[in-house]
Amino acid sequence: MKENLFAKPVYMVLLGMLLLSLAACSGSSKPQLIASYPSKADTKSQPVAQEQFVYDAFMEMEAWDPEAAAERAEERADDYGGYLVSSQSWAQDRQSHIQLVLAVPAPNYEALHQVILDLGTLQNERVSGQWVNSRYGSDWSVYSEITVTFHPRSAVRPVISTTGWNPVRTLERAWSVFVTIFGFLLDILIWVVVLVGPFILMGLGLRAVIRKLRPVR
Repeated sequence: MKENLFAKPVYMVLLGMLLLSLAACSGSSKPQLIASYPSKADTKSQPVAQEQFVYDAFMEMEAWDPEAAAERAEERADDYGGYLVSSQSWAQDRQSHIQLVLAVPAPNYEALHQVILDLGTLQNERVSGQWVNSRYGSDWSVYSEITVTFHPRSAVRPVISTTGWNPVRTLERAWSVFVTIFGFLLDILIWVVVLVGPFILMGLGLRAVIRKLRPVR
């Protein structure tokens, strides 16, 4: 049988092409990721918890105009990020009394407290509080509460400074010393006039009668 000289090279070429195809498929077949995930889960930064002292204050104030003072207190509470929780008013002796409950963020308590003190004269105050956790960076925060009652002033009184030179206060002190020193002498004079005065008057009257009865020479 005569051997085909071209058969063997053809088979070798086909075998070589097959091997190259397999090598190409195996080299390019890398695993394709449908969905990739990081080695560590992405976590949002959580707000840090920090303790704050929350106040609960009750104040009684005297003001020339309680309604105006209450309106001003509510406005300043809004300026400091607070709000009006509740309010009530009543009349006593034909005068208005107003009570407000104001909530303000804990960091702004001192500022609002000072504003309220400037609206009148403090008559009474009671303050309590506690430490609580707040979360910065979120919409949630802690609030302090101030319950303030504005009473009308009973009478117009001059405001006297307690520091520095004040002529009104000096005059009051001088008058007090004058009354202390000369009051005793004035008391003695009153006693003399009341006790001895009638006898003196009686003596003068008797003398006048005697002079009239005495014959004229």
